[in-house]
Amino acid sequence: MPVVSPVPYPLPPMAAVSTGELPVGAKWVYEPKFDGFRCLAHAASGRVRLQSRQLRSLTRYFPEIVAAVAELGEDVVLDGELIWGSCCQVGRGFWPRCGSIVAAHASFRGR
Repeated sequence: MPVVSPVPYPLPPMAAVSTGELPVGAKWVYEPKFDGFRCLAHAASGRVRLQSRQLRSLTRYFPEIVAAVAELGEDVVLDGELIWGSCCQVGRGFWPRCGSIVAAHASFRGR
């Protein structure tokens, strides 16, 4: 049986890097940039914690996100952006508008 090591908390978020050219190919997907709160959601042994990119706790500020991550029922780390509002389609893109808090661009980071 493989040994699974626990993911450390807090965990530095993935950072973007500058490049001269955009990668091309079927495996690449591009999304609009939403301004919000960078957030890593850690779920382990039934406990959910949220952290900012500065490694500060965001858990008490977003109980809806904590509940949604807890519903997954798995040990995971999600790295994404918390934005205000719901998304509406404008032309070819999606843009936030005022409303409730939603998690957008959450991507699986590991177990």
